[in-house]
Amino acid sequence: MPASAADPPAGQSRPPRPLPFRTRPATGESTSSYVRRLARANHLRPAYLRRYLTDPQNGTIRIDLLAALAGRSPAALEHALADLGHQQGANPHRGPRARPDRIAARTAVFAAIRSDAELGMSYRALADRHGVHRRTVLQALRSPVPAPRKPQPPRQSRLDPYKDLIRDMVQSDHDGRRTVTSIVRTLVTDHGMTGISYPVIRNYVVSLRGTSRQPRRTRHDTVTPAIPPGPARKTHAMTWSPAHLAVEQQDLPRLRDLLDAGHDVEDDDGHGWTLLRHAIDVEHDSHVQTGGPLHADVTAFLLARGADPLRPCSGMTVIAEARTCGHWLATQIMQAWTRRGQNPAAT
Repeated sequence: MPASAADPPAGQSRPPRPLPFRTRPATGESTSSYVRRLARANHLRPAYLRRYLTDPQNGTIRIDLLAALAGRSPAALEHALADLGHQQGANPHRGPRARPDRIAARTAVFAAIRSDAELGMSYRALADRHGVHRRTVLQALRSPVPAPRKPQPPRQSRLDPYKDLIRDMVQSDHDGRRTVTSIVRTLVTDHGMTGISYPVIRNYVVSLRGTSRQPRRTRHDTVTPAIPPGPARKTHAMTWSPAHLAVEQQDLPRLRDLLDAGHDVEDDDGHGWTLLRHAIDVEHDSHVQTGGPLHADVTAFLLARGADPLRPCSGMTVIAEARTCGHWLATQIMQAWTRRGQNPAAT
């Protein structure tokens, strides 16, 4: 935090000077989001800046202090930040009030722009001071009354052409054994889907099913998985090789012992899935279902033991599989591994 904003609010005789980088608030953005962006733009910890801006009496963000640090007017922040009306309702510095009417707030901004324009400020300076686009400045100078907004057409989604296909796959999956990963793979390989991330499809599938999946078992559980997540794991656990079972349970010591004993690191489960591809599916599915942190320890260990990240299955390499399902950590590791152009087992 710069020296001008180092003292606590209670001890300030005048507002602090603005921070070096003055981030423009986005229309409809939340106050927390704007404080976070402002902090990161100025290389500050968001939690630290938020504590500095928070009123100790009621725990809300002080709009006057935020406006001073951001180099904006309070009216501009109130106009842009969507939840500021609710947040400032109990602020003793401004008095209780309801969420401002959008038209009234925009009219107030127009009036402030016209007033500052009489002082000879340029269009760019007016836009920067009030946190609006220069088109808004021109509109304010043409008329003190904002023009009514045109109704916006429904927003189109890239997922729209595939929603019927996803709905059919979910409805035909009566026992709930089909995972989001397998749905994504079907859309990519059979229907040429591109440019849609795994989380977008996962959220839509969850909305169709009406509930999220149960957390997957860990290696300490003794029961069979309730939800085998992926085509490679649709086979009953009794048909897996010991190495595939160790990958499924994310049991690294057991997997190490099996590979040391001579087990094939490219072991195929019969569906074209190697241990490495199985590991990627397990790691990402654990992250999605349990909400825990994404990790790639099994992937990294198999790469170190010589697993091939470029081995294809159904026309898709292991790296492409990781990228498709959203396992960005494994993708980065394998890309760095292939760029080295060497076998990890030989190092």
